[in-house]
Amino acid sequence: MVRRLIVRILRTRRRLRFHERWPRAELAIAQAAALRGLRTFAVARSPFYQRFHRRLENRSLTDLPILGKAPMIIASAHGG
Repeated sequence: MVRRLIVRILRTRRRLRFHERWPRAELAIAQAAALRGLRTFAVARSPFYQRFHRRLENRSLTDLPILGKAPMIIASAHGG
């Protein structure tokens, strides 16, 4: 159990160290891809985010409306 955890930590550390040497442009591309993946995941699994991102799928993160706590609470009270 502990050995498995240590191995996982060391692998993650090695992977992260590799990323430290990426040029800025390559890092920006990887971050954009990760953000697209996260947004795709959220929209695929959440009716709230399906509505929130409707017609905004191709917008940058800075172009999205600010999402406060109140809309999420209201949506959860109405079943998603």
